[in-house]
Amino acid sequence: MTKPHDLPSPHEVRLELRMPAPAAVVFDVFTGVDHTREWLPPEGLTLSTCEIDAREGGRFAWQMAGPDGPVSPLIEGVYLEVVPGKRLVYTNDNGDKSPDAEHVIADLSFDEEGGETLFSCRVIFPSAAKMEEWLAQGGREGVAAGNVRMAHYLQTLS
Repeated sequence: MTKPHDLPSPHEVRLELRMPAPAAVVFDVFTGVDHTREWLPPEGLTLSTCEIDAREGGRFAWQMAGPDGPVSPLIEGVYLEVVPGKRLVYTNDNGDKSPDAEHVIADLSFDEEGGETLFSCRVIFPSAAKMEEWLAQGGREGVAAGNVRMAHYLQTLS
């Protein structure tokens, strides 16, 4: 059965980066709380909240903090599809807790090639307006920078 996140969307952004580790390791680093605390926050920040239950129907929550307290809203989501080492699909509220919030869907794939992993991130938006707002706020650059931090972190594990 085709799921809505399997279909092309006119409101999506795609990013890819080759990761220096096998797919199973990249998946574990993306879904492991201890690993995520190491690579997700930019330098000078920490994750004051970091909860990950990477199973279908499981939830995640994280919030970045600096020395003076939170610097981001609490970001939460629900895992829609989990195929360990291969694919991860989840909702992301981007901190919008309003009852009529339209959430983003992230569709990640981990494709191993020669001991490395092509990490692909597809961010699907409910509307062109939400996508433009995310882009204007530096969403693409933020995700890309996080992916680079994860790649650097993976190099420290070998």
